[in-house]
Amino acid sequence: METANRCRKSSSIKSAFYHFRADLARRQQTSSPLDRFYPSALCETSEPKTDEDEQRNVQLSSSMNTAVVLLEVEMKVLKSQECTAEQSTAITKEEVDTLRLKIEELEAERSKLEEENRALEMKLEKLTLQVGDVEQLGSLPCPVGHRCPTR
Repeated sequence: METANRCRKSSSIKSAFYHFRADLARRQQTSSPLDRFYPSALCETSEPKTDEDEQRNVQLSSSMNTAVVLLEVEMKVLKSQECTAEQSTAITKEEVDTLRLKIEELEAERSKLEEENRALEMKLEKLTLQVGDVEQLGSLPCPVGHRCPTR
């Protein structure tokens, strides 16, 4: 479940990152090459530009650059988490295979013990029948000429 949440988060961040990059590229294509280096040129107003406008544009440009850098770092982190999730999936598969082998071994041992139990039950039944036969013989009268053991 945690992996699924990471994947959802990863895909939403990826899409936001790609939309941001596409928007940034579109803005850069529609503006002149100098606009990339001079953000104040992006602001087209009929009023003369003030130092505040230039500072605001510089701050906007630096915050956009910071956002791009942060998104790139987050993308790298998410990609590394995807690798970790794949590795943990591989480890989980190995653990499942090991547990399946143990289960098969235990089932084989169980069936062997059940067979031994059946054999022992048959022997017990046979001995019980023999004891019953001996008891029945003891209740019979002694043949003539033989001395019966006293009870």
